[in-house]
Amino acid sequence: MIRGRRRRPRTAQPQRGGKWVGLALVAPTLAVVVLFTFVPLAIAILSSVSRDRENPGQVPQGSFVGLDNYGRLFGDPDFLQVLTNTAVFVLATVSISVPLALGFALAANRAMRGIAPVRTAFFYPTFLPMVGAGAMWLFLYNLNFGLVNDGLQALGLARQNWLGSEGLALPAIAAMTIWREASYFMIFYLAGLQTLPADVIEAAAIDGARSWQSLRHVVLPLLRPTSLFVTTTAFILSFQTYDQIAVMTKDGGPDNATNMLLFNARLEFGYGHYDLANAQTVLLVVILFVFTALNYVLSERSTTYLGG
Repeated sequence: MIRGRRRRPRTAQPQRGGKWVGLALVAPTLAVVVLFTFVPLAIAILSSVSRDRENPGQVPQGSFVGLDNYGRLFGDPDFLQVLTNTAVFVLATVSISVPLALGFALAANRAMRGIAPVRTAFFYPTFLPMVGAGAMWLFLYNLNFGLVNDGLQALGLARQNWLGSEGLALPAIAAMTIWREASYFMIFYLAGLQTLPADVIEAAAIDGARSWQSLRHVVLPLLRPTSLFVTTTAFILSFQTYDQIAVMTKDGGPDNATNMLLFNARLEFGYGHYDLANAQTVLLVVILFVFTALNYVLSERSTTYLGG
C-alpha cells in the first residue's frame, strides 16, 4: 500500500503591500493634522522671529530678528497688563469652576425623588453657546434694568456698572464663565461618579467611614483621572477665552481691564501686526503645553486606577 505524502501545513505569508495599505488608511488624517496644525504652527513660529511691515523704515520686512518681538512684548506695559488679566482670570475660573462642578455632580448623582429638575438646572448652561451666554449676561449686568442690579437695589445697595468699571469688569466676566463651564465640567464628573465601583464605597461605609471621609479617602482618589482631564480642559478653555469678551466688552475694555492673551493676539492681527500677534500665539501654545505636561506628570504619580 502506497502511502501518500503528508502535506505540510501552509504558514500564513505576510501580505504584500500591507504597510502601504496602513499608510493609505492613516494618510487622510495625517494630512489634516499636518496641514491644519503643524504647518500653521511653523508659520507662526517663523513670523514671531521676523519683522513685519509695521516699521519698514527701520528693519526690512521679513527680516529675521530673533527674540526681538518677544522683547517688545514684555517691554510693553499694556501687554504685561494682558498677562496679569489672563493669570487672574485663569486662576479664578479654574479654581472655582472645577470644585463647583464636582459639587454639582455629587448632588446630581444622588438617587432621590425630584432630582430630575435639579439635574436639568445644572445641565442648562451647557446647552448655551458662549456667545449666547455672554449676550444673556450682558442684559443681567445692565446698569438700568439688569436683574443683578435689581437684586442689589432690593438689598439697599447701589447699582453698579459691572462691565464699565475697571475693577468689576474682569470679575463679572469670570462669574459668567464659571457659571457656564461648571455645568460643562459637571458632565465629566457625573460620568466618573457613575463608573465607580459601588462595592468599594459600600465597604467604606461598613467600616464606619462617614460621608465626608468616604468622599475624601475613597471617591476623590478614584476620580483623579477624571480630575486630571477636567483641570487640563478647564485650563485650556480659560486661556482660549474670547467670545464672552467680544460680546460683553467688545474691545477688551474698559481701559484694557478685560483684555487677555488670545483676545489681544486677535487684536494685533486686526491691526496688521502679524509678528507680534504670532509671538503671542506661540507664547500661548508654549504655556498650554508646559502646563498640560506638568499636570499630567504630577497627577500620574498619585492617580489610583481601577483594577491596577
